[in-house]
Amino acid sequence: MSTLPCWQGLSPEEIRERIAYLLESIERQHAERRRTEGKGVLGAKAVRRRHPHSRPEKLKRSPAPRFHAATKAAWRALADAYRELMAAFREAAEPLRLGNPRPGFPPGSFPPGMPYVPHQAPG
Repeated sequence: MSTLPCWQGLSPEEIRERIAYLLESIERQHAERRRTEGKGVLGAKAVRRRHPHSRPEKLKRSPAPRFHAATKAAWRALADAYRELMAAFREAAEPLRLGNPRPGFPPGSFPPGMPYVPHQAPG
């Protein structure tokens, strides 16, 4: 493993100290949260008693997002681009349905029953 760029100038001992501090900080934070919520941890014996293939009775399920983005602005830009792509795709699908063999699907799309349309850089 390589050293994090922000820790490049530190000695191996300083890096170990920082990692230990981060781990202790995370453990403290979660221990406090368990205390305030009144929750505990299983413990080694309880973990060993569990069957390794057991599953929870209820699984939390939610639909997967269409895409992930770092910011709301980036998400909106992706959503807008996706809407534009889908509009262009639907617009091209109608002539195909009416028999036009080359209706002009948008670059980067997979037309139904047709080969992939590669994206070409403008220029």
